[in-house]
Amino acid sequence: MSIINSLLYSYNEENFFHSNLVWSIYIIIFVILILENGIIPASFLPGDSLLIFVGLLVSKGVLNLPITLFLLTTAAGIGSWISYLQGKWLRKNRKMKKWLIYLPNQSYQKTYNIFYRYGLSALFFVRFIVFARTLLPILVGFYGLSNIQFQLFNWISAFFWVLVLVLLGFFIGENPFFQIYEKNFLLFLLIVSAIFIIIGITSFILIYIRKIKEKKNN
Repeated sequence: MSIINSLLYSYNEENFFHSNLVWSIYIIIFVILILENGIIPASFLPGDSLLIFVGLLVSKGVLNLPITLFLLTTAAGIGSWISYLQGKWLRKNRKMKKWLIYLPNQSYQKTYNIFYRYGLSALFFVRFIVFARTLLPILVGFYGLSNIQFQLFNWISAFFWVLVLVLLGFFIGENPFFQIYEKNFLLFLLIVSAIFIIIGITSFILIYIRKIKEKKNN
């Protein structure tokens, strides 16, 4: 809680941009976006709310918009590329295909249906769906779609996702109503992000335990 209070206090400081905290924010969110987009067990990380939070910081002049868009687009693109490479690996390794049984059945089927219906263009709206944005590139790699095609859609959709949510946060930050309650809203965003992390970890553990029990019963 003291870390959150420190961040909220620094939020209004004029020297915030020149502090190490700014670069710490960039590094932390960069890593989170790579993990969330690139590794299924980390798909519960709060990428959407963090991008909105970044947009709020941009609106206050804390972060630079072009640098922010470049760094976070790079992180999202790298993460999805990692997912795509996992799909390629799974396709060539029959033993590793068993790993797919630990995925939530409903989410897996929904993502597969989206991919089957829209192809690579699905990356543009799947970016806004938790878990699906991590799973879809795996399916793309698994079913053997070419790397060149994937990279084109990957980087454009990554930029689109980051741009939309950062700008959303930016315009919220410029709203007069928000400026009255900005600290409360920032605290709310951080708490919601923490709750999503806890729920995600708990859900993944429960799914894993359930799949193990089903496997033993069979």
